[in-house]
Amino acid sequence: MTAVGATCVIAVSGLVGYAFGQGNDSSTSPTRVASFPSSLGSSSDSQSQGSSGQSSGGVDGNAIGNTLDKSIVNINTTLSGGQAAGTGIIISSSGLVLTNNHVIADSTSVQVENSADGSTHTAKVLGYDVADDVALVQIQNVSGLTPAPLGDSSNLSVGDAVVALGNAGGQGGSPSVVSGSVTALNQQITASDQDGSNPETLHHLIETDANIQPGDSGGPLTDSNGQVVGMDSAASGNNGGSGFSGQSTNQGYAIPIQDALAIAKKIALAEGGTNIHLGASRGVLGVEVQPDSANSDGTSSNTDQGSGAVVSGVQSGSGAEAAGIAQGDVITAVDGTNVGSSSDLTHAMSDHSPNDKVDVTWTDASGSDHHASVQLGSGPPA
Repeated sequence: MTAVGATCVIAVSGLVGYAFGQGNDSSTSPTRVASFPSSLGSSSDSQSQGSSGQSSGGVDGNAIGNTLDKSIVNINTTLSGGQAAGTGIIISSSGLVLTNNHVIADSTSVQVENSADGSTHTAKVLGYDVADDVALVQIQNVSGLTPAPLGDSSNLSVGDAVVALGNAGGQGGSPSVVSGSVTALNQQITASDQDGSNPETLHHLIETDANIQPGDSGGPLTDSNGQVVGMDSAASGNNGGSGFSGQSTNQGYAIPIQDALAIAKKIALAEGGTNIHLGASRGVLGVEVQPDSANSDGTSSNTDQGSGAVVSGVQSGSGAEAAGIAQGDVITAVDGTNVGSSSDLTHAMSDHSPNDKVDVTWTDASGSDHHASVQLGSGPPA
């Protein structure tokens, strides 16, 4: 089964697939990066509503695509149950690549294709932020790459022309190019899988009518000068032809580039921070949980079971099994932090590494409460 990319569908105003307890052999130690470009983190195909790749509103999308081709990679990941595809933005000559967290989530290996020359390379996940949907990967054994030209997302205004580039449809090769305009700024959405499960709230986004497609996630959104001002992250179900009733225009969303780079810098320098996980391997309880559903107010829950993360399976030999957690139990807290949904559980676990111990509180099928210290196993990125 192939899951082509990772651009999310907007559900309710609208990414992430969670899998607990999967094995992963990658190192638990984060890779430190000796140097980080000084410009990073500073304050500072598809058919669009116009024609794909053609000049629109004075913007030559094809020219921008040709210029950025050498600064974009196609990302292909191997999952326990298949493959997925997305896009990445080269931000250093030594091969640092910015992408979405949901592009590398649950990956057991990451390969990147240089869209300019077709060469493929192994890449390592340096760290990620589930809550803000940002990840940083390092292409192995490369040098002399061309970083993407970075703009300033704070200079954008509604109506400005933009161009979105990426690996639309997971097809590989040269990036797809679509033109559009900024339709809103500072937007909050709830992004989810295409079936509406696993909702995740994202903030401060750039909204565009450029027709962002599955596979474009992690790709650049540029201004009219070809400067990267955002990272493609989500799109409405209408993009590509399966929209919500009454929706007639494209809705795409991008993370402002300054926000994404600030997180990437903390990962690259191994500083960490709130919601940031360093390294590829994460600590897992050894449970599978029932996917959340999106509520009308943008929150998430397991509506049939009430508040908590509903356990749908327990891995044999895991810390959860040793603690007595069983299928049908509802996890309600981790280290004293309330867990109201499967998404909450993912966030509560995001800072933990293999072999950590966490205090877990849960309710069994009879309604009795339990708590225990659970030693975590190793799993792929969340």
